[in-house]
Amino acid sequence: MRFRCANSTKPSWMAHGTSTSSLRQKRCLTGQPLNSTRCRWMPSATDTVFPLLMMPARAPAGSANRANWWPSSCWMNLKTALKNGSRKRCFSPKLLIPPLLGGIFLINHVFSYNRLMDFIAPFDASQTKNAWITIGSFDGVHLGHQSLIKGLVERAHSEEASALVITFWPHPATFFKRAPLAWALTSPEERRELICTLGVEDVLTLNFSQALANLTALEFMQGLKARLGLRGLMVGPNFALGKSREGSIAKLTEIAAQLDFKLEIAQPLSNADGMVSSSQVRTDLLENRVRPAAQKLGRLYKLSGQVVHGEHRGTGLGVPTANLSHQPERLVPGNGVYVTRALVNGKCYASVTNIGVRPTFDNPLPVPRIEPHILDIDEQLYGKELSLEFIDYLRPEIKFESSKELVAQIQKDIQKTRDLFNADAFNTTIH
Repeated sequence: MRFRCANSTKPSWMAHGTSTSSLRQKRCLTGQPLNSTRCRWMPSATDTVFPLLMMPARAPAGSANRANWWPSSCWMNLKTALKNGSRKRCFSPKLLIPPLLGGIFLINHVFSYNRLMDFIAPFDASQTKNAWITIGSFDGVHLGHQSLIKGLVERAHSEEASALVITFWPHPATFFKRAPLAWALTSPEERRELICTLGVEDVLTLNFSQALANLTALEFMQGLKARLGLRGLMVGPNFALGKSREGSIAKLTEIAAQLDFKLEIAQPLSNADGMVSSSQVRTDLLENRVRPAAQKLGRLYKLSGQVVHGEHRGTGLGVPTANLSHQPERLVPGNGVYVTRALVNGKCYASVTNIGVRPTFDNPLPVPRIEPHILDIDEQLYGKELSLEFIDYLRPEIKFESSKELVAQIQKDIQKTRDLFNADAFNTTIH
């Protein structure tokens, strides 16, 4: 808090070169009334923290009892001090440092509390209490995820407790723009269904936001403990939690002891390519290796969406296609022609699917399109929900010299697809 004088006229006693701050001090400490035109009370930015400034400060030089001197005698009786011409050092800029730091801490604490309350609100709707929990994106719910979650269920049920999976949407890598938008191997709904088949009592999907990302590992675990009665946490060896991933396994071990819950580390599942991961599955799909991807997932990779109108080029060629409009967040396999299984109206059909930009025709598409040709179906599919499961890769997308050559190649693709579906080997295909 400081005084600012409204009248800028220099008094006769002001020596040449006297600073403005010295002028303010002389006017206000020589007994000028607070409401005078020469020394008027002018609020400043420090007024907001004035109540916090009641703290010990350095005593004036020559003070008889320096150790017990408090500036509050001058602050709390400011008018008297001014009228008496007191020149005690009741204020020093250094005094602002502790209250300002305290104010910053208080504001940060309030915002942290609000972030924490927003974060834990979805837990109140869950009926799963005193549970064993695992946390992660679990994108794709591949065999490694399945192994961890099955271990969680076994551990929880051995203690007659519930098993709960906490996951996020959107994927953190997409949120922080470390990955493209079309990145997710599963939608939130598909992921929940897959996880629930593994025996857990509940799946909570948290909206991943900047507020959630700013939570520390301790704040996150405190929310779980307060709202869910956390009994135990099971994670993989490379797991990290909280702002800047500061919640490493070592940090979580300390937090577990502090909050009184158990921490178990599940061993990762490995194959010939190393540890099974969502990144491996994405790489396989983008490089057309749909069979290896299915082996890591434990099922065929699937895309779902609504059938929408296109340019009807396939109909004109005698091979009509169902243009699939899918979620933009979902990862699409690399361009090429695939053997697929179409699921529509509760029935399964063999299908040949082209993913690409149709280079044979003029004005190729600006972005790849998913166009399945469904075999042996005779019904209108526009507006209906369609799912495609990718079984095998046939060939890359090619620019043909004519539409006649294109149709001839499509007929070969159809025959290969029929042969695969009719073969006994198809009965053992992962599904």
